[in-house]
Amino acid sequence: MSDTKKNLPVAFLGTEFNNFLFASIGADRIGGQLSVVSALARMNLDPWDEAEKLSFLSDDSASKKVITWMSRSPELVSNLEDRNKTARRLVALLPQHILGKPRPARSDSVEKTVITARTIAVSLVIGTLLIFAGEMLSNSHAAAPRLFSHSSRPAAASTPTASPPGL
Repeated sequence: MSDTKKNLPVAFLGTEFNNFLFASIGADRIGGQLSVVSALARMNLDPWDEAEKLSFLSDDSASKKVITWMSRSPELVSNLEDRNKTARRLVALLPQHILGKPRPARSDSVEKTVITARTIAVSLVIGTLLIFAGEMLSNSHAAAPRLFSHSSRPAAASTPTASPPGL
């Protein structure tokens, strides 16, 4: 990863790894939940850099790397079976990349459709704009002047004309 990305504030690093980085990696020695980002930072590893590297590995290789981290973390309390399950769960949260291409579909029960907060926000904005546009059209139609209405025409004079005498 380039040095410029490492110097960027967290807000510019992207959110594609948030599900993975902020997931619980397990309980620490005092019973609190330890997140992936916290565990990696305690090992002096850049969490976003490590997550990006993992996203390009196969599921098995990524799981082995996570298990290695878990075994190197002295605060983390877990047995090997728990580490295997946790590693598989965490790897399933990574974006699916293999050398810039989508990973093949996973066989585990990873949810295929994810509705993000951004999707919901965009949908709400579009819906609000459509409602607003409909109201504007409705109000402009009701307020349009009636140019050819019968009530706005002046009444025609109806005075009888006299016939000339003798005809």
